[in-house]
Amino acid sequence: MAQLRQLKQQFGDALVIIGVHSAKFPTEKETANIQKAVQRLGIHHPVVNDAGFKIWNSYAVRAWPTLVLIDPRGHIVSDVAGEIQAENIAEHIQAVLDEHTTETKSGKLDLTTPPPVRDQFQLFFPSKVLAHPSGKLWITDTGNHRVLECILDKNREIAQVTRSFGNGAAGFIDGDTSIVQFNHPHGLVLQGDPQEGFLYVADTENHAIRQISLHNGETTTIAGTGQKAHGRFPLGKATQTALRSPWDLTLVENYLFIAMAGSHQIWVFDLNDQQLGIFAGNGYEALVDGPIKDSSFNQPSGLCFGLNHLFVADPEASAIRAITLTEEANTITLVGQGLFDFGDVDGSQEKALLQHPTGLEYKNNQLFIADTYNHKIKTLDPYTGTVTTLAGTGNSGKKDGEFVVSKFYEPEGITTLENLLIVADTNNHLIRVLDLNTQKTHTLILNWFPESQIEVPALEVSSSSFSLLLALELPDNFEINPASITRIKYNNQEYDFSAGQEILVPIHLDSTSKIVLQLDLQYCQHGNMELCFQKSYDYRIPVTINPALSSNTPIELSLPVPV
Repeated sequence: MAQLRQLKQQFGDALVIIGVHSAKFPTEKETANIQKAVQRLGIHHPVVNDAGFKIWNSYAVRAWPTLVLIDPRGHIVSDVAGEIQAENIAEHIQAVLDEHTTETKSGKLDLTTPPPVRDQFQLFFPSKVLAHPSGKLWITDTGNHRVLECILDKNREIAQVTRSFGNGAAGFIDGDTSIVQFNHPHGLVLQGDPQEGFLYVADTENHAIRQISLHNGETTTIAGTGQKAHGRFPLGKATQTALRSPWDLTLVENYLFIAMAGSHQIWVFDLNDQQLGIFAGNGYEALVDGPIKDSSFNQPSGLCFGLNHLFVADPEASAIRAITLTEEANTITLVGQGLFDFGDVDGSQEKALLQHPTGLEYKNNQLFIADTYNHKIKTLDPYTGTVTTLAGTGNSGKKDGEFVVSKFYEPEGITTLENLLIVADTNNHLIRVLDLNTQKTHTLILNWFPESQIEVPALEVSSSSFSLLLALELPDNFEINPASITRIKYNNQEYDFSAGQEILVPIHLDSTSKIVLQLDLQYCQHGNMELCFQKSYDYRIPVTINPALSSNTPIELSLPVPV
């Protein structure tokens, strides 16, 4: 997409780009899912759903991707199978424009749809998650080009966002949290202490590996140039070596393993001596086992470590692979038959089928799989190869509750914490929590930084101790989500109340003359519980004490909720 954006920027309205989506997987044929992908990738040109392969066959296409250049008369000038480099295609486009100067009309083909509206206090296609026993949780909020750091509450129902690495704009800038930028980050892995260690990030569209110091918040690029690698190239210093769509990371001792989706390989970066190189895969897209230098992968997108094996989610082959980390390392396939063998079948290694799995986690001799296009979470016994559905119905949607009725929408990332699985439910823009003890799913509530400080008119009270009877005032077309927790915090105490309730909060002033209340709530459009917003507000209420007042009754106060 970056190459097409570069061409569009160069030629403007003289170049019309139309995408044609001829789907390989059944779920990719559904228009709603294509619309999600268009939003996720930031595509602004029109895209045709060629579900029946009519356009594919008409143009005799044989590979994904293929670019066809058509002149103003409708004649095919050239076609290119495989990934392109903008500068090479630009020469052909310029030649066509020069030849057809009198036939080229200026003007814009207005077929695009407006970009989705982002809310800085919502996730946008989160892709990967990483939990630590301390209760810290990191989320790659991929569509918002940032990494969020959170602290989970003791019930693992609420995550307080404490830091954001990335300001929401795509870019490639190192530095502190005020300036750092990412571009569609994905995989995460932690080295060391969650307070003083390092968080490594697969910055996919920047084709780089970034290092975040959790001590001071500084981000540094440790591998990649910011440009996508093309063809074969010599390896050199890590920051001078171009990478190709790094998608996920895992750490084994001081070796950082990288799922290099774009080159169908697994790379490794020695954090001690800063050496970077290819670990497994010959670069061909195929399902081939054997010695690591001869094995082939298929856009590897998920990594984890266990049982002295590196486990790989290999989505284009709908496979789970394992690499033995021994002196004579080998690749074996645990589940998967080939590039065009996919489905939703549980059971033994011989018959089990997945559909484009992208997330993987190991715990207690079991692999947990985000079976993305089946909208399910599955388990895999690495000893027997047996696959079992854990949660999800197979239909896309958003539903909490018992595992057997829970619904997800293309989940991608997965991490474990105690008896929980925490899942990046990507197309729902949510983080979901699966309790392995209760066999129930719930949606994690994110408490964001206070959105704003709201000044409330001053109160006059009779003494320094009194009570407030609080109510919330929302616009007519919004309502509190009755399934969520609405919470007022005052002086390190928390008070919960549900929609429509008032709540009594005792106030005890010391030397201050201002009450500070923090409100955390989730509200929705009236009658539409699918479109909800999680927000936090700080209310500052000046107080004056007038001993002449005799009333000790609670003071009724409505807190305005701006939306």
